[in-house]
Amino acid sequence: MSNKKGSERILSIWNLVIWIMVGLAFVIGIYAFNNVKTDARAIEADLLALKLINCVVDYPTLNPNFLVDFGSDEKAREFLKRECKLVDSGNVDNGLRGKLFAKVKITKVSGGFERNFYYGDNSKELDCNMQIEGVSPCFTKTFHAKHNNEDYEVEIKSLSNNLGDG
Repeated sequence: MSNKKGSERILSIWNLVIWIMVGLAFVIGIYAFNNVKTDARAIEADLLALKLINCVVDYPTLNPNFLVDFGSDEKAREFLKRECKLVDSGNVDNGLRGKLFAKVKITKVSGGFERNFYYGDNSKELDCNMQIEGVSPCFTKTFHAKHNNEDYEVEIKSLSNNLGDG
């Protein structure tokens, strides 16, 4: 009865097998998690457009600050970033360079008035207009708002080219 060493060896081999299985599961889980590519383009474009909608219109009233003539696209771009509290998409340090685009177009329904505000990379507007399969999805929203009993049409286009791959 004093020679019971065999059962202890078997138990230690099973412990080793279990620890190896747990370690392999851990490694496989980390590998699978880190290799998933997240396509956040549609969600990010939608969120950017919704942020712009909330900034431009306090439904049904148009924000009158957007009716001012800024004289240049650059001044209008800076106004849009400041007014809507947008991150500088041209900043290399934040990783958004060339990945975001938005256009706010405000037109008087009766004619004679149009303002365009751009955010991000203007060259992405062509991608937004083409809507090619596999290219970044574009979110477009058109609605009407009023200011001083005048009807305005507001069109917002937004696009993100951020695949979420770090």
